[in-house]
Amino acid sequence: MSHARTLLTLAAIGAFSAGSLAQQSQHFNLGASQMSLESLAQVQIGDHVRIEDFQIPNAQLDLELDRFEVLTADAELVVGVNGQMRALPRPDVVLLSGIVAGDADSRVFISLSPFGTNGFIEQHGETISISTGPYEVEKDLQAAIRSAKMNDLIDPNAVTNGCGYTQGDTDLEPMGLPEQSPGDGARGGSTCRIAGIAVESDYEFTQRLFGGNTNAAAAYLVTLVGAISEIYERDVNARLAIPFLRVWADNTDPYDANTGDPLDQVRNHWNASMGGVERTITHFFTGRENTSYGGVAYVGVLCNESYGYGVSAYLDGSFPYPLVDHNSGNWDVVVAAHEIGHNFGTGHTHSYSPPIDGCGNGDCSAPYGGTIMSYCHTCSGGLTNIVLGFHPRVQDTIINFMNTSGCDLLSEGVTAAEDFAETLQNNSIEIDALSNDLSQSCDPFVLSSYDSTSFSGGTVELLAGAGPDGRDIFRYTPPADYAGNDLFGYTIMGDAGAVSTVVNLDVRALRPADNRLNPIPGLAVSYYDLSNPSVLPDFDTLTPFATDVTTDVNYPSTGGNFMNSGRSDQIGAVIEGYVWALSDGIYTFSTDSDDGSALYIGDEQVVNNDGLHGMVKKGGSIPLSAGWHKIRIEFFENGGGAGLISTMTGPGMAEASLSGIFITHEKNAQCSIADFNADGTLDFFDVTEFIEAFNTQDASADMNDDGVYNFFDVSAFLVAFAEGCP
Repeated sequence: MSHARTLLTLAAIGAFSAGSLAQQSQHFNLGASQMSLESLAQVQIGDHVRIEDFQIPNAQLDLELDRFEVLTADAELVVGVNGQMRALPRPDVVLLSGIVAGDADSRVFISLSPFGTNGFIEQHGETISISTGPYEVEKDLQAAIRSAKMNDLIDPNAVTNGCGYTQGDTDLEPMGLPEQSPGDGARGGSTCRIAGIAVESDYEFTQRLFGGNTNAAAAYLVTLVGAISEIYERDVNARLAIPFLRVWADNTDPYDANTGDPLDQVRNHWNASMGGVERTITHFFTGRENTSYGGVAYVGVLCNESYGYGVSAYLDGSFPYPLVDHNSGNWDVVVAAHEIGHNFGTGHTHSYSPPIDGCGNGDCSAPYGGTIMSYCHTCSGGLTNIVLGFHPRVQDTIINFMNTSGCDLLSEGVTAAEDFAETLQNNSIEIDALSNDLSQSCDPFVLSSYDSTSFSGGTVELLAGAGPDGRDIFRYTPPADYAGNDLFGYTIMGDAGAVSTVVNLDVRALRPADNRLNPIPGLAVSYYDLSNPSVLPDFDTLTPFATDVTTDVNYPSTGGNFMNSGRSDQIGAVIEGYVWALSDGIYTFSTDSDDGSALYIGDEQVVNNDGLHGMVKKGGSIPLSAGWHKIRIEFFENGGGAGLISTMTGPGMAEASLSGIFITHEKNAQCSIADFNADGTLDFFDVTEFIEAFNTQDASADMNDDGVYNFFDVSAFLVAFAEGCP
């Protein structure tokens, strides 16, 4: 099939300006209580998020954040298993950076993954740590999140592991010491740059910090590089990107955890075996706690294949957390940002001439306000003295080194990022496709061409200047009655040339409503006895030991009995019935469960939240016609806490748990022969209905099926009623 491509004329291109392309597109507002991985999954790279009423000690803040990414589009992620390299899925991590609303001098970074939330807020010279603490299996992340001031978290008397580099150490200055900024106000240009950081780790990192969970280890490494990138981008206009990341599932890594210098080990292995990985530098995150330093790196070695290495040790695996005993006082972000700073051409602040501060020379008279490359953490106060940034003279030194090093970090000046959107059958959608290109590009660009016809025959229109801040957007109209996948392409042009990408589209048909027979309020519940489950079983092959009815699927995690099952561990449940869609549209469902769960609408799985874990919230969407739709929720709990909360949201509906008038089930869901109205409970209404059926000699009152209505039927009803529902 041929596809028409519309070329923009030079006159049209001239109408654009860099300023008109300088803002983000989609805007999301969330309350702090709504801040979760599931709620932020819909936020694309480059989109803007406002988080309101975020709680910090003694105050609440509104945060203005943008989503960004540090993994390159073609990043290679691998896990070492038995000496073999296997592909590792891209970590499910949302990275956000920005400011406190109304304070342009503040700095905010937040990372969310299924394994933890970590971040920081810097404002008015004070740093606040955001964290869910060290990794734990089945941790309730929503309950665990804390924010606290650094001076309440770090033991000021703790001994902090220092850097292994001292100025004049020629072994770590293989190219000589880069020229330091004299502090005379002269500053080199700060052209936007992107540096590729190959991320290496060892088995000790995965095992000690994450209990052997390679996915959790990878997610935290992405978090760390994201936090460091935010600092580098703000201070020296250089973003960090990960083209390669490796974690180890067993003790077959090439590094000796007991003896030897990790810097020598990683350099020797990578120089011998990893030359095929394109990168600017390599950083080794080791789980070792027996090195003579907290970190070490070669100085001034960007794009140096022989010496472009650094090491961070004594890592904690999370940002500072108030419920953890103080240890060495290290903060992973500071350690790694410091060592990468050496790679970028700077020494320590006390080694500048004249010195920026005297902390590293034994002068602790003014340690507060020390920066990343200082030794002010060795003075009284420890890491509470440190500001998460580079001193202006250090910034100048790094920028001048990047300008003169010969390392080309400008090759990705313009990036065209892939886009994803969905719409309903026979419905158009407006798409701000240039937004995420802006967030990932250093240079200004213009839209030069686009497909006016999609792959499947849909129509693509350019709405010039109709987007946020006058940005161009597209309107896509699918072919009549078409449902399925579609795509169209477009090209942007910067000074270095043109790059192209595609917009992926999912055109979805509305699911027709189901017919109910004898609906009554609530959802029917069946309980199952399970044996040491780790995933959801095939419930259709099992027999429930009890049944129930719920009117609200809202059961927070508890160490006691799950729902009304009478059991706390090794329990399964299936919740079935119908859910009400107010109008045609796309509805989003979620399960927040401990352990695993899944949610189906009809035969389609909408939410997959399976496996052993603490309270984890996952969601999915489905287009529904107005009316009632069959719903089925499956759940299992092995041991520990047990909880299940399910929500829905859609056109005209705020997110709420499945409850009230929005749920029903079929009347045949009796919990007992005495449950005459089949509502799952035995009460006055069942007695009334039995008496009426008995007096009218309705067959339902013939409890022993002997064709006679007498004392024995009344007795059978009373016995069943007294026994209650199972």
